Amino acid sequence: MNTFNIEIEKHYKEWQKLCHELLPAHKDLADDLLHDTLMKIIEADQDKLEDIIQRGKIHAYVTSALRLAAYSSNSSFNYSFMKFSRMAVELNGDIPDDLSSVIAQRIGKEQLDIYISRLPFFERELLFLYALDGFSYGQLSKETGIPKPYLYQTIKNAKKILRKSITR
Repeated sequence: MNTFNIEIEKHYKEWQKLCHELLPAHKDLADDLLHDTLMKIIEADQDKLEDIIQRGKIHAYVTSALRLAAYSSNSSFNYSFMKFSRMAVELNGDIPDDLSSVIAQRIGKEQLDIYISRLPFFERELLFLYALDGFSYGQLSKETGIPKPYLYQTIKNAKKILRKSITR
């Protein structure tokens, strides 16, 4: 573990810069990405970690882990930090600024989950792919075979339903 601390001190600024590059729209979460990922690595199998350090592969290992945590919708970082941050951006997009702050104060993660779970399955799945997994309409259309105008209208309707649920 002591050698890992040395590696952290040695590469911290570089990893921090990478996190800021990975999350250009969420600079405030970049340090959370780094710290969450380093904690997961520390909590992982210590023998494996020591082996990686001994082989001189720790820098590549952490860099890869940071990229996976930033981009994977299944990572603990994504679930803990990014999921609701992206959803808030999507939901607040067409709402006046003064109302956005009220919504941010009123709604918690659990409430948002409840509102989302009430959406019809198809709309909910498309909204997750678009807002949380970062697919563009073009990518979604290509992957699902659904025409872009239909995707746009379906996701727009899902966001409208969520806005109504939240602001009433």
